[in-house]
Amino acid sequence: MESEFGMKSITGLLIDLDGVLVKGKAMNPFPDAAEFMTFLRRRGIAFRIVTNNSMKPLSWIAGHLQENNILVFEEEIVSPMAICPRILKDQKREKVFVMGSEDLKQHLASLGFSIKTDAAVDAVLVAQDRTLHFEEIKTAITAIKKYGAELFAMNDNRIILDDDGMPFAGAGAICRLLIYATDYRDHFVHFGKMGEIYNQTLFEQFHQDKGTLALISDDLYTDIKGYQAEGLMGIFLTTGKYGKEDVAGDMKPDVILDSLTEVVAFLKCSNAAQEASG
Repeated sequence: MESEFGMKSITGLLIDLDGVLVKGKAMNPFPDAAEFMTFLRRRGIAFRIVTNNSMKPLSWIAGHLQENNILVFEEEIVSPMAICPRILKDQKREKVFVMGSEDLKQHLASLGFSIKTDAAVDAVLVAQDRTLHFEEIKTAITAIKKYGAELFAMNDNRIILDDDGMPFAGAGAICRLLIYATDYRDHFVHFGKMGEIYNQTLFEQFHQDKGTLALISDDLYTDIKGYQAEGLMGIFLTTGKYGKEDVAGDMKPDVILDSLTEVVAFLKCSNAAQEASG
């Protein structure tokens, strides 16, 4: 797909994790992920792994990638798991009801938060929850309506792709259920991509102009559309939860590709064209 970015040299990349480098609950790497990361390091292309993952801490993600020959270090990953505890502590939200994984609950508990199972809390934190049930929803609604708990989310994802290929509601979708049920008047704060805190944390780590940065993602809504509005090039990869058939209306990625191998070829072509024109 041609775009206004076709002749621009790409100096930095924001690389989505799920659906781009890895897939499924087990986070199995795509066959060309290791070669892709090797290419970036050899070419000296700056990058950050940008993820909304709310299941595993950064140390686990980095270790898992390295075990699969994908050379990524913890400091090269931007994740809600690092941002969330800092903000909750700053706002003195100590008692938290978490709609999320046991790993997330244990991570927060290890940092001194009181992880509650009842509604008498300071905050409701919504994350990816593969075992979401009626009692959780009821407790969260009661916490907000009766106890004035503030609503937070690890990210604003609409859907998540499960291992069986079927999508389920992401944290953003669950938050909107709670907002509608409780007539929640405040804007809920989320710690994921396109959130104010996440973006500030991310872009502070790049010294390049946004116009020379590109995002690679399988998420058309939060990622592609969101970061295009920030001035980045949007490279949509069809290896995740959305396909070409989902590109419609005002959803217009700059480039649509089917693998990281195709991304490598595109980057070579794009930067070679820029060098020739310069």
